[in-house]
Amino acid sequence: MKKLFIGITFIALLIFSSVGCVTKQIWKDKRIYNPYDEQIVAFYLNPKGDEVVFVGEKYHYIFNENTHAFIELLKARKFLGLNQTDLAISATIDIKDNRKISSRVFLHFNREALSPKQTHWFKAHNIKNTPYYGKEPNPERFVYSQSYAIKGIRYKAKSEVNKQVLQLTSPLEISIDEPYIDKKSTLYKIAMTPLSVTADAGLVVLGIGVGAVALVASPFVLIYDSIKRRK
Repeated sequence: MKKLFIGITFIALLIFSSVGCVTKQIWKDKRIYNPYDEQIVAFYLNPKGDEVVFVGEKYHYIFNENTHAFIELLKARKFLGLNQTDLAISATIDIKDNRKISSRVFLHFNREALSPKQTHWFKAHNIKNTPYYGKEPNPERFVYSQSYAIKGIRYKAKSEVNKQVLQLTSPLEISIDEPYIDKKSTLYKIAMTPLSVTADAGLVVLGIGVGAVALVASPFVLIYDSIKRRK
């Protein structure tokens, strides 16, 4: 009887461990991400200072969470001499709701000659001066580096908006990780962008959020109107 009990227990353990492996595999498969390429053609900022818009060719991305520090950097772009090549962007679409996006913006400011006022700005905003660890690491070369984790919503782009906005000198190419989505799922229905272009070339928001009814006439101010790639 004891041997029979041990045998049954052993078989049960094998079955449960196999089920566990299958369960892990199924869970892992649900988290497979398929990246897609996006061309960011313009950046806009809400005058209230709480929202930043990435105007992409495929989608428009409106970020409104944890944006304060990143917006402060954008506001100081001319003073700091910020270039397109000083920023790198990675982004991931939420696996439960494919309207939501999380992005991390990396600052690697390589300017070697900074004025005392510029240096003070970096220190005042807790941006550290760290050794350079890029494609060709050089511990003797220092850069100001920082990352900004921001969150928001993506919308289907409107071609009329993309044609009329004042665009970057050259598009900023980024890769966005998107989980496998069943197109029959209701979550796949991404709303049309709430952005429109007015006669004076200002950008307005028509009810932020999916299903919003109220008309919000909040003009956006163009931030990256003169950014150029560093040669």
